[in-house]
Amino acid sequence: MSFLFDEREIEEALKKRPSSVRRLYIKKGKIHLAGRLIEIAKTKGVQYRILPDVAFRKKAKSKNVNFFLEVEPKEYMEEGLFERNLKKRKDPLVFAFDGIYDPQNFGNILRSAGCFKLDGIILPKDRTCPITEKVMEISKGGYERVNLVRVTNLPRYLEKLKDLGIKILALDERGEKDIYEENLKGGICVVLGREDGLRRLTRQKCDSVLRIPTSSEFPSLNLATSFAIALYEVIRQRKSASV
Repeated sequence: MSFLFDEREIEEALKKRPSSVRRLYIKKGKIHLAGRLIEIAKTKGVQYRILPDVAFRKKAKSKNVNFFLEVEPKEYMEEGLFERNLKKRKDPLVFAFDGIYDPQNFGNILRSAGCFKLDGIILPKDRTCPITEKVMEISKGGYERVNLVRVTNLPRYLEKLKDLGIKILALDERGEKDIYEENLKGGICVVLGREDGLRRLTRQKCDSVLRIPTSSEFPSLNLATSFAIALYEVIRQRKSASV
């Protein structure tokens, strides 16, 4: 079981997957602060319980909160189902990571992903930190709004995406072309490296390697920041094309 303490992520979990929720807990005397969450829980058929202060603090691991949600961890999407979903999309947009080790980065990536319309995020099974309570808390509920799939061999999976007509674009500070100069419309998958960059085999599977133009004196961006900039640029180009 996982515990969610942020109001926004609790609300997202209640709305998106109520069947995975065990119970909403509220501290006695603080029910007025959880009115909206209680209403959502009732609508979704989720039980809630009011606990005395001592019992609440023990259950909440002594965190300074007034309510929290006990919920099953979100499951990753099965590869085949993920691919079938992409086939249904006119211009699918996915991002892939060659690995994410830092929970802070992972949480911020999921938070940004939740803010925009994204068809999914692809992660390698053996080079990605788990979705811990810290990751969920940082994501502010964003992880509830994004399809996540884990693959054993990322370079091989990128080939599968190519077979679906999806263009594979790498993002690296040593890229040959500015991201703003690339046509980001149509079905695309943007691939980002780990905190220490893209692996050679992954890079070789990409149709083009792009870069975010930065200062030559200090070119290195945080992984989560690079993701947010790239995602926004894709969304910007697609919206401008539809005007």
